Amino acid sequence: ILLAEQLQSSLTAESLWGVYETIDLPVVSVLAKMEMAGVRVDLNKLAHAGDKLKEIRDHISAEFPAYNFRKDADIRGLLYNVLNLPVLKRTKKAKLPSVEKEILNKLAATNEVAGKIVVWNETDSLISKYVITMPKLLHKDGRIHGRFNQAGRYEDYDADKEGTTTGRLSSSSPNLTNIPHRTALGKLVREAFVPAKGY
Repeated sequence: ILLAEQLQSSLTAESLWGVYETIDLPVVSVLAKMEMAGVRVDLNKLAHAGDKLKEIRDHISAEFPAYNFRKDADIRGLLYNVLNLPVLKRTKKAKLPSVEKEILNKLAATNEVAGKIVVWNETDSLISKYVITMPKLLHKDGRIHGRFNQAGRYEDYDADKEGTTTGRLSSSSPNLTNIPHRTALGKLVREAFVPAKGY
């Protein structure tokens, strides 16, 4: 009760109590129903997507046997030391050429190798986060009953990353909102989510 009173007082002071009462609180029951309903997954389609993704990833790996694209140092060495690509940004602490996703995408616009690294990263991420993980999360009803989070949790907060806790709706176990919807690779995984008969 004391905690509730403190939270109400804090929200009121920030002029957010109305938001809680009219938006956040009513949505709780909706999210609970979504979690209970779950998302239906076709394991055969997911396995098919996994096979295609592994084929693409392994083909790119075979082209660059001396490099491990899970290591930033290897990516950095190939792009900046071997290919002499322009340094668009440097890391904050070590001042090394950046290999973050945004920078790789910019480099990929004009360099084929950078483009292949972008594809490798996406396929590897989709395989590890969804193709391998989702079958383990599947319930007996053939559905994944993940979590929908209304606000970022304190343990997820990272002071070094701006905007980590934005208050937007997110999902976890697995993170369904992070599956790319604009790329052909992301669509391969999305095709594994299927509606029940009649929908």
